[in-house]
Amino acid sequence: MRINDSSRLAMIKSYQQTAPKPLDKKLLKGQSADQLEISSQAQEKLKQTIEDQAHSNGRVQDLKDQIASGTYRIDSDRIADKLLSIWKRETDQ
Repeated sequence: MRINDSSRLAMIKSYQQTAPKPLDKKLLKGQSADQLEISSQAQEKLKQTIEDQAHSNGRVQDLKDQIASGTYRIDSDRIADKLLSIWKRETDQ
């Protein structure tokens, strides 16, 4: 068994020669920084998404509290109506 394999050392040296060099900060001084602008439409959509998510999270927490306290009531008529409408839709196709 060989411990010092010369081909491995050659591969390491080859990698070190082709590896990207760290950027020199002196070269970057003249360049401006990247900028990102978000349109007002995108900002409004983001705001609406955050509000919707907060509303959903509040609803989920209310349901969890009702389940934990034992006051959550399952509306069996509503479930039956939904199941029937799905069943009718699938049988009509």
